Amino acid sequence: MRHLFLIAFLTASLGAQETPRQATEARLWLRVPAGQAPLRDLEVSTGSAMPAPWEKDPATRERLTEIIFPVRWWDWRSISISFISPADGSVELVLTGPWEEEKPGQVFRKEVLWDGITAEGTELGNGSFEIQTTGRPDAWTAGGRDYPTPSEWPLSRAEALQGSRLASASQDRPLGQTLQVSANRKVTLQLHAKAATLPGFTAPKRLGRDTPAHRALAQIKRGMNLGNCWEAPPPYTWGIRYTVEDIDRIAAEGFDHVRVPVAWTHHLKPVAAGWEISPTLLADLEPVLRRALEKKLHVLLDWHHFDELTDAPAAQRARFVSSWETIARHFKDWPAGLFLELLNEPR
Repeated sequence: MRHLFLIAFLTASLGAQETPRQATEARLWLRVPAGQAPLRDLEVSTGSAMPAPWEKDPATRERLTEIIFPVRWWDWRSISISFISPADGSVELVLTGPWEEEKPGQVFRKEVLWDGITAEGTELGNGSFEIQTTGRPDAWTAGGRDYPTPSEWPLSRAEALQGSRLASASQDRPLGQTLQVSANRKVTLQLHAKAATLPGFTAPKRLGRDTPAHRALAQIKRGMNLGNCWEAPPPYTWGIRYTVEDIDRIAAEGFDHVRVPVAWTHHLKPVAAGWEISPTLLADLEPVLRRALEKKLHVLLDWHHFDELTDAPAAQRARFVSSWETIARHFKDWPAGLFLELLNEPR
C-alpha cells in the first residue's frame, strides 16, 4: 500500500488548487508486491492495459499495470479484466481517476464513480459499496483527501448502478483493496464505472428517439470526407482538388453521403448587410455539391478551422451566428439532403 499512499500524498498537496473537469476515462491499477512474479495472461474487454509508463525501474514497472477505459456521465460502462498469478500471493486493486496536468505542478480533478465490482478466482470485499460504516466504503482503503459524504460532490445526485450506494475515486483520492491470489488460478474482475458530473451540472433535455435528427441520421451510414480542399486558405496551395467526377466515383461505390469541410472564415467578406460569400468559392464548390445531391448523396457542409471562435468565444459569437445566417439564407432553397454542420473540432 506504500505506493498508493505515496501517490495520494503527493497529489493531495495540490488538492486545494485543482479545477474540476469532466472525466472521459476511468483508470485503475493492478499492483504486484516486490518479490512476487508479475501477472501473466492479462486481458481486458475494452480500453488498454500496459505496464505503468511513469515507473523508471523496469522491474517495478512490470509489476504495476495501468488499465484505462472510456466512460460517460449518462450511463455505466463495464470492463472485464482477467489475469493469472504465477505464484500464491496478493494483487493490489486500485481505483483512481485520469491524470491531466492543468499547468506544471497542478492537475485537474477528475472524479470517476464505481459500482457493481465482482470477482471470480479471488475474494473481493464490498464490491457493491453498500457497507460504509466509517464514512467511506468498508474493505477499501482511501488515500489522499477526505472521502466525500453522500451530500458532497461528487456523490451528491449520483445514482448507484445497484442498491443505494456507490463509490468515487480520483487521482488524488484512490480506493484500494488487496486481493489474495493462488498460483496459476485465473482471476476475473468485472467493474462498472461512469464519469461524475461537475458541480452545478444540469443534464441536457433528452429529445427522444424519433426526432428529425434521428431520422436524418438514419439516412447517412457510409460516407466520404472531402478533406484538405476547401478548408485550405486561398489560393489552396496545399489543398486537394475535388470535382464532379470524384462525386460520380463515390456514388458508384455505394456511399450515401459526403462531408465537405469549408474554412468559411476565409470566404466571408463583411458588407453593409452583414456578410457576402466569396463568388470564387461558390463557383468552385457548388457544382460538386449539386452533383452529390443529384446522385442521391447527402451532403454535410461543415465549418472548419474557426480557431478565432474557440480562442475567444465571447468576442466571436456574434460573427459566428451572423455568418451562419448568411450561409443558411444562401442555401435555404436547396434540397433537404443538404445538412449544415455548425463547427468542426472546437479546440
